[in-house]
Amino acid sequence: MALSNRDRIGKALDEVRDALFPYISERLYENIGPDWEEKLPPNSNNLDDISTLLNIFMANWVDTFKRLLSQSDRAYVSEIKEARNKWAHSQPMSSDDVDRYLDTAVRLCKNINATVQAESIRKMREELQQQVFSERARYRTRYQASIENQTQIGLKPWREVITPHRDVIDGKYQQAEFAADLDLVQRGIGSEEYTDPIEFYRRTFITEGLKDLLKISLQRFNGLSAEPVIELQTNFGGGKTHSMLALYHLCSGVQLDKLPGLDQVCSEIGVNYIPKVSSAVLVGTAFNPSKVDIKPDGTKVHTLWGELAWQLGGPEGYALIAESDIKQVAPGARALASLFRANGPCLILIDEWVAYARNLVSKSDLPAGTYDTQLTFAQQLTEATKQVENALLLISVPQSINEIGGSDGQIACDGLKNVVVRIAFQWRPATGNESFEIVRRRLFEPITTKDDGTSRDAVVRAFTEMYSVNKSEFPSHSREIRYKDLLTSAYPIHPDLFEKLYEEWSTLDRFQRTRGVLRLLALTIESLWNGDSKDLLIMPSSIPIDNNDVKNELIRFLDNQWEPIISQDVDGAQSIPTNLDRSNPIFGRVSACKRVARSLYISTAPGVNRQQKGINDQSVKLGCVMPGEPISVFGDGLRRLADRGKYIQQDGDRYWIDTSPNLNRIAEDYKESYLRKSDDLIVELNRKLEKENKKRGIFSGIHISQISNNEIPDNTDTRLVLLASQYTHLKGDENSKAMEWIKNCLRNKGNSPRQFLNTIIFLAPDERNLNNLLNALAEKRAWERVKNERLLLNLTANQENQATARIEQASNTIDLRIPETWNNLIVPYQNEPSIIEPFFEHKTLSGGKGSLAERAGEKCVQEDYIFEQIGARIIRDKLNEFLWKDKSHVQVRELIDWCRKYLYLPRIANDQVILNSLINPMAALSGEKTFYLADSYEENNKYSYKGLRAQQSSSNQIPSTNSFVVRTEIAEEQISRFNSDPNAQEKIIKNEQLTQNNPQNLQDQNLVPTKENKAKKTTFTASLKLDPQKAGLQTSQFMDEVMSHLQALTDSEINMSVEVEVKAPNGIDNETIRIVIENSAALKVDNPQVY
Repeated sequence: MALSNRDRIGKALDEVRDALFPYISERLYENIGPDWEEKLPPNSNNLDDISTLLNIFMANWVDTFKRLLSQSDRAYVSEIKEARNKWAHSQPMSSDDVDRYLDTAVRLCKNINATVQAESIRKMREELQQQVFSERARYRTRYQASIENQTQIGLKPWREVITPHRDVIDGKYQQAEFAADLDLVQRGIGSEEYTDPIEFYRRTFITEGLKDLLKISLQRFNGLSAEPVIELQTNFGGGKTHSMLALYHLCSGVQLDKLPGLDQVCSEIGVNYIPKVSSAVLVGTAFNPSKVDIKPDGTKVHTLWGELAWQLGGPEGYALIAESDIKQVAPGARALASLFRANGPCLILIDEWVAYARNLVSKSDLPAGTYDTQLTFAQQLTEATKQVENALLLISVPQSINEIGGSDGQIACDGLKNVVVRIAFQWRPATGNESFEIVRRRLFEPITTKDDGTSRDAVVRAFTEMYSVNKSEFPSHSREIRYKDLLTSAYPIHPDLFEKLYEEWSTLDRFQRTRGVLRLLALTIESLWNGDSKDLLIMPSSIPIDNNDVKNELIRFLDNQWEPIISQDVDGAQSIPTNLDRSNPIFGRVSACKRVARSLYISTAPGVNRQQKGINDQSVKLGCVMPGEPISVFGDGLRRLADRGKYIQQDGDRYWIDTSPNLNRIAEDYKESYLRKSDDLIVELNRKLEKENKKRGIFSGIHISQISNNEIPDNTDTRLVLLASQYTHLKGDENSKAMEWIKNCLRNKGNSPRQFLNTIIFLAPDERNLNNLLNALAEKRAWERVKNERLLLNLTANQENQATARIEQASNTIDLRIPETWNNLIVPYQNEPSIIEPFFEHKTLSGGKGSLAERAGEKCVQEDYIFEQIGARIIRDKLNEFLWKDKSHVQVRELIDWCRKYLYLPRIANDQVILNSLINPMAALSGEKTFYLADSYEENNKYSYKGLRAQQSSSNQIPSTNSFVVRTEIAEEQISRFNSDPNAQEKIIKNEQLTQNNPQNLQDQNLVPTKENKAKKTTFTASLKLDPQKAGLQTSQFMDEVMSHLQALTDSEINMSVEVEVKAPNGIDNETIRIVIENSAALKVDNPQVY
C-alpha cells in the first residue's frame, strides 16, 4: 500500500532523529562534557523527540555546530523543523512540499555522515517521485501555454524545429536526475542515462575540458606520459560529478568505439584501446568516519585508505595495507604504489573529501584516524600515484562555502588543497558556450534534417536583424557578431535565459549550476512542449511560472515568501500582469505585462540581496521581444507594471522584483487602513460633493449630503437632493437606505408634514459603485500620506514623482467615479389623489457631461419628470381629471401651487412654465378647445368673468398668477348669454366704465362681439417677447414698423404695457432692490414687487 505524504514525512523525521541523536550527542559531549544532557533546559530532556533534537541543534549552533557545518546545514534544520510542525499539526502538504523536505533531509544526513539514514530517505523520495509521475500521467490536466505573441510570419516556433528527449517530454527527467550521483552509479542505482555507459556518452557533450580529461585518462591507462593527479576545480553543480562519471564509464570495460563521441578523442592521441581498469570511488559523504564498515566478505574497514584498498583489490588488496587501516596510520607512498601496481591500471575518484575530513579536525579518537593522518594520506596518495605510470587520481576540491561547511570544513579544505596543489593538474569545467551545448545535448535530440537547420537559421537571422535595426531598444552586446553564434549554439534556448540561469541563479545555495539549469529547463520544456508553445525561442519570458511544477522548482531555491509575490506580481490567473493584459487589448495581444514580469523575475529574483540591483528596460525587452512584435508595447507594459506591482521596485532606469514591498505596497497598506475607517472617508466624500452646488441646471436649489430631512426646505422651488454617501441604493431594492430616507423626507420636514412634495427629485449613490469610489478616495489619501512621509520613507526623486502622479491619477478617478456613483435618479409620483403613499420611478444616469444637477435635470426633462414647457392640452386634461370637477375656474396662482404640492400633477421647473402654457400659440394652430382665460370675476356671479378670452386666441393680455383658467363650457355659456341679450352692449359699456382704471380688463371685444362690429375688425392685439440684451432695439423697431401705422388711424385708442419678471436663483442683493424700486417709482411703473 502506497504511503501518504504525511506517512512519508513521519518516517523521514524518524530517520532524521536517528541520524541527529548520535551526531548531537558526540558533538555536545566533546564541547560541553559528559554531563551535557544534565545541562539541557527542562523542556529538552526527551531526546527521542525529533522536535527536541532540532531545538537543541539550533540552540547550540554558534558554540558547537557552526565550526563543523555550513549555513546551508542550519537552513536544512530550520526547514525540517517546519516540516515537523506541519506534520505534528496535521497540516496538508503537497507532493512538491514533501519532495523538498525529503531532499533537505537527505542533504542534512549526508553532511553529518548519516549515510544509512540518507539512503533510506533517498529511496523514499525516489518512490514519491515515481508515484507523482504515475499520478501526473494518469490525471494530468494538460498545461496550456498562457502567453500570446505576434511573431514574424514565416518563422517556425521551436517546437516545429527541434524535439526534446523522450524523458523530458514525459516528465521523467527528475527521476533520471537522481542517478547523477557518483556513489549511486557505482552501486548500480539509477536510470540508464547515468548507469549505462553507452547511453551516458550518447547524451554527453564532450567539451574541450572533458576531452582533455579523457585524453589524459587514455594515455595514463595505456602507460603513456600524462598527468597522474588531477584536481577538479568547480563550483557547486559545475560539472565535476558528470566529469567523474565520464571517467568511471570509460573504465567500465565497454569497447571505446561503442562510446559515442570518443572516436575523435582517440584519433587525436592515437589510442584505440583501453585495458581493464580497476576503479575506486570514494565519496566522503558516503562514509561515516566514526564507524567501522564491515564488507560482505567480512573485511572490517576503518579508514579511507582501507576503503581504497578494498575497492581496488578486494580482500587481497586490503591485506596490503591492513595494518595501517587497523592502526589508523596513513600508509606510505611505497605501500600505496604496490597496491596500484598490483591492481593496475587503476582509477581513483575522490569526491566530497572535505565533507569527510572536517569530521576529524576536532576529533582524535575516531576509527577513521585523525585529521593529521588524512593530510598525510593525501600526500602519500598523490606521491604513490605519481610513481605508478598507469594510475590516475582525480580529486574534487570544493569552491563553494556551502560545500566546505563551517570553520572545521575550511581548515580541512585548506589543508587538503595545500597538499594536492603541489602535484595536481588544475582542471576547470566547460566554457560558457560549451555549457549551452551540454544542456542542449542533454535535453534535446539533435537537428538532423536540412529543413530544420534552415528554419533554425532563419529564426537566428531574424533575431539578429531585430537587435541590429533597433539599437536603442536592446543592450549593445546583442548586436555583437558573437551573439549570433550564441543564438545558434544555444538554440532553441535564448542566450539571455542561459546567462541569467548560469550567472544569477547559480549563485544561490543548492542550485548546483549545470544540474540546476537542467532541472529547471527540463520542467520548462516539458510544460511548453505539451502546452503547444508558439514561441520562436525559449526565453526568460517563456518560463511558465503559472505551472505549479515550474514555480515550485523556482521557489525551492529562494525563501518561502516568494510564493505569494509570484502569485501577485508575476504570474497566475489573478495576478497583476494577467489582469493588466486582460484589461488592455494592446497588451493582451502579446501578453506584454505577463512576459515582462516573467523576464523581470528570472533576471532579478536571485539578486535581491545585492548592492547593485535590477536591470534596465533594454535588458527586460531582450528577455521578452521576438521578431515581428511591437517593441514599444513591452516598454509600456514594464512602466504600467512598475506603477501597479506591489513588489516591483524602480530606481532610475533599473527595475527589479524584491521581497520588500515597494511604494505601491506601502500605499496599499495605508489604503487598507483608511478603508477600515470608512466613516472618515464618507465624511470626506460628502464634503467633496459640495462643489456640485455651483452648477444647478434647471433646479432652483441643490441640497447635498443632508443627514436630516429638516434641512430640505418645504417651499415652491424645484429642488434636487443629492443623498449623503451613507444612504446608498441598489436597483430594485425598495427598502434600501436611500429609499427609507427619501420616504421619510417626503412625509415630513422635521416634525411637520411636508406640503410641497412635487418639487423634489432625488439622486442616490449606488451601493456597488460607492465602494469603488471610496477605494479611489482611500488611494488618494494613501499616496498623499506617502508623499508627506517622504523623509521618513527616504523617497528618491523618482519615487516622489511617482507619488505625485498617483495622487493626480486617483483624483481623476474620483472625479470620474462620482457621477458613476450618484447615478440613481429617484422620482416620486402618484397616479391619482386617492393614493396615500407615493410610487417611485427609478432611472440610471449614464454618460453625459456636466455637473450632477445638469445631468439629472437633462434626464428629468427627457423623461417628462420635470417640464420646462408644457402644452395647454396637458393642463386641460389634468384640470378635467382632478381639479375642477366641482369648480368653474382655477386661479393661475392656485394651479401653480397645486403643481408644487401634488405628485399626480406635472412637476414644473418654475412658475413661468404654467404661464407660458396658457398662451402657447401651438394650441391655436390645432384649433382644439382647451380652456378660457379671464382677468377677474365677481364672487357669487357665475357669468361675470372679465377679460374672458379663449386660450388659443391671439392677445396682448399676458396672463399673470392673478389670472383665472375658466372651464370651456362655462366661458362659452357666458358668451352665449351676452350674444342673446339685447342689452349686452350697454352692459359692456357699463363694465368698461366700472373698470376704466384697469385698462387690461377692457380687451374682451373678440369674445363679446356686437352686431355693429361683426362686419369690421376694430381691435389689434400683440405680444412681444423681448431679449434683455436687445430690448431697446426691439422696442424701437416695433414702434417704427408696427405702431406707427396704427397711431395714424383716426380716433384710435392705444393701450400698451410691459410686463417684466426676473428670476435670480442666487438672490437679489439689497442695493439692487433699492435702485430698482426707486427707479420704477420715478418711471411710474405699476406695482413693482420683489419677493
